[in-house]
Amino acid sequence: MEPETRMSKATRKKAEELMRVYAQSERNLKALQATIANELNQYKQNMKEAAEALIDLGGSYRIEFDGKGNFDLGEGYLHIANSAVIVTSKKFDWARMLEERADWVDIDLKTMEIKRAFQDAELRKELKSLGIQLDNSESIEVKTYKPKT
Repeated sequence: MEPETRMSKATRKKAEELMRVYAQSERNLKALQATIANELNQYKQNMKEAAEALIDLGGSYRIEFDGKGNFDLGEGYLHIANSAVIVTSKKFDWARMLEERADWVDIDLKTMEIKRAFQDAELRKELKSLGIQLDNSESIEVKTYKPKT
């Protein structure tokens, strides 16, 4: 098809109308994206504030948690997460640790083994002589139930 040298008035009017539709759609899309982004940010902020308040409440009412560290709250629950952090002193020596307790060391330090060892008075003394301390940290997490499909 050979292009015409000049666009007819009707064709130009149609092209201008198509451009108007395109430009208006682009403006509407950008406005909608901005609105959705603002709304999503507000949801995130609401979740953050609610989680902080829930964690504060959970800390104040620890008796409400069951034996597994959960506190059921309808659409979700609070969960107490426990983690052990091994803290080595300045005099800690990996070589000595490997020599005296190789059964506790793999590629990584076996945290659970050491945590259990702190429950035994003799092993606790041995660990302390190796320069190992055990600090426990605990935090409350907010979790929701997955929707049923």
